[in-house]
Amino acid sequence: MTPGNPEAGKQKYVCNLCRCEVEFDGEMPDDFKCPRCKTGKENFRKVE
Repeated sequence: MTPGNPEAGKQKYVCNLCRCEVEFDGEMPDDFKCPRCKTGKENFRKVE
């Protein structure tokens, strides 16, 4: 992690159904629902 970098530690995920992109400080919560299509965490993949 780079000091002073606000993006450090952010994890980006994309919904496999509607392509909505979301970011979290760390891992996605287990109970997360897509804000666009309301699908669950299992339909997201981590973007490297």
